[in-house]
Amino acid sequence: GNRYQLQDLGLGVTAERWGLGDKEDIASYLIKKGVCPSEIPREWLLPYCHKDVELSYELFLKQRDTLVKDNLLHLALTRNLTVAALTDMEFNPCELDADAVNDVYYKSVKEFQELEVGLSALAEGVNMNSSKQLATFLYDTLGFTPPIDKRTKEPIKTKGGALSTTVDTLSLLESQTSEQDKFLTMYKRRNRLSALLTKNLEFFKAVVDEREGRFIGKFNMGNTQTHRLSSSGVPIKLKAFSEPKAPQLQNLPRELKYLFTAHDEGWVVVESDGAQLEYRVAVDLGRDKVGYKEICEGVDIHAVTAQVLSDAGEPTTRQEAKSRTFTPLFGGGGKTKAEKNYVEFFRDKYAGITETQRQWALATASKGWFQTPYGMRFYFPGTKMQASGYITNSTSIFNFPIQGYSTGEIIPIALVYLWHRTKDKPVVLWNTIHDSVAARVREDFVSEYEDIAKQSFTYDVYKHLKEVYEYSFRVPLGLGIKAAKRWSDTKEEVSINVWADGRETRSTK
Repeated sequence: GNRYQLQDLGLGVTAERWGLGDKEDIASYLIKKGVCPSEIPREWLLPYCHKDVELSYELFLKQRDTLVKDNLLHLALTRNLTVAALTDMEFNPCELDADAVNDVYYKSVKEFQELEVGLSALAEGVNMNSSKQLATFLYDTLGFTPPIDKRTKEPIKTKGGALSTTVDTLSLLESQTSEQDKFLTMYKRRNRLSALLTKNLEFFKAVVDEREGRFIGKFNMGNTQTHRLSSSGVPIKLKAFSEPKAPQLQNLPRELKYLFTAHDEGWVVVESDGAQLEYRVAVDLGRDKVGYKEICEGVDIHAVTAQVLSDAGEPTTRQEAKSRTFTPLFGGGGKTKAEKNYVEFFRDKYAGITETQRQWALATASKGWFQTPYGMRFYFPGTKMQASGYITNSTSIFNFPIQGYSTGEIIPIALVYLWHRTKDKPVVLWNTIHDSVAARVREDFVSEYEDIAKQSFTYDVYKHLKEVYEYSFRVPLGLGIKAAKRWSDTKEEVSINVWADGRETRSTK
C-alpha cells in the first residue's frame, strides 16, 4: 500500500516488472486508442484475451512464491476472503430517508445563504473567494497572527510569497478578540456547510428525487497506505448534475449517518462497531501492561485525559477530551502547553506502546522499512535520524501498523465471518467504514444478529489471528451495537467485551 514506486499495478506493467514480458499487440493498441473490442476482428482479439489469462496465472504463481518466502501469505488470504463479502455488498444499495434528506438539505441551504450574507456584511464586501482580498482582511483588518510553518518557523505562505488563506491554514487561526472569534465561527461553519452540500447533500437530494433514495458504491482494496479499505463510486447520471456523480461509501460525515435507513417495513439498521479498536491494538502490539490492566478494569481513558489537561491549566470536559486522547498514539505532539504535558504523560504511562513504536522507527531509519508483529511490511525509504534524535516519517511509522492491524486486518476478518454467518439470514450487509459494519436486519432478528456479530468480531477474530497469522491477541476485543430505523439514530448501545479465554461482559447504556 505505501510502496510509492509501485503505483502502476496494471497487468502489462506488472508482468513486465516481474520478467514475464508485456501484452502489447495490435488488439491492445486498438483498445488503448478507444476502439470497442466488439469492433476488433476476432482473430486479433482472442490471442489478446488468452495472453491476459496466461499472464495473470504466471504472475500469480510468481507472486505466491514471494508471499511464501516473505511470510506474507496470511495477509493475502485475508484479502482474498474479503473480496467475496465486498463483492456481494456492492450490489446492496444504500437506502436514504427522503424526509430526513429534504429537511437537512433545505435547512443547510438556508443557513449557508444566511452565513454568506453575514460574512459579506462583516467583511464589508470582501470577496471570500479572492485569496488576496481575504488575506488583507484577515491579517490587516482583523489583525490575525499568521499561522507558523513548523518546518520553516515562518508564516505559512503561498508559492508566490503571499500569506496563505487555504482552509487548512485558516483552521490554525486563533482568535484573540470578539470580532476575530465571530468571524472564525461564521467562516468555519460556512465552509463546513459548503462541504456537506457539495460533497453529500446535493447528491443525496438528487438520489431521493430521481432514484427513490437508493444508490450503490464500490470498495477498493490495496489503495490506502495503511491497507484499510477505501471507496469510490459507480458514476450515476442524475438530472440535477451536468456530469455523472460517483458517490463513495467511506468518509461519510458522522452527522449525516442518520439519513440512511431501511426502506422495508419491519427492518432496521444495525451498526456493529469495534470498541476503541485502534487503542486496544496499540496496547496489544506494545504488550503494554498498564493499558491491558485499564482495558480489563474498564477505566474511562477519556476522563483521565480531561483530568490531566485540567490539572495542566486547561479545564476540559470528558467530551472535549475525546478528540485528543489518542493524539500521542499517532505521533502528535500537542499544540498547547497542556496538550504537550498530556503527550508526555501518555508516553510515560504507556511505556510498552512508546518503546514498540520507537523500535519501529529505529528499524526504518536503519533499512528503510520495518515488519510489524502481524507480518505486514511498511516501507519508508529515506527515513533518517536527525541531530535532535527525531526520526523522519515517525508520525506515519507510529500510525500505519495500528491503523493497518485494526482496520486493515481485524475488521475485514470480522466482516468475512459475519458475511458467511448471515448469508441465509434476514440480514443485508451494505457498508463497512473503518472499524464498523452497517447492516439492514429484520426487526425480529436483531437479538440473534447481535450474537452473530459478537461471535464474528471477537471469537472468530481471535481464532483467525491465532491459526492464520500465528498471532495470539491477548487484549479483550470490544463491540458496540446500535439498532434503529435510521443508521446510528439512537443513544442506546449494547456494549460487549470478550477476552481471549472466553470471559464476557455485556451491558446496555
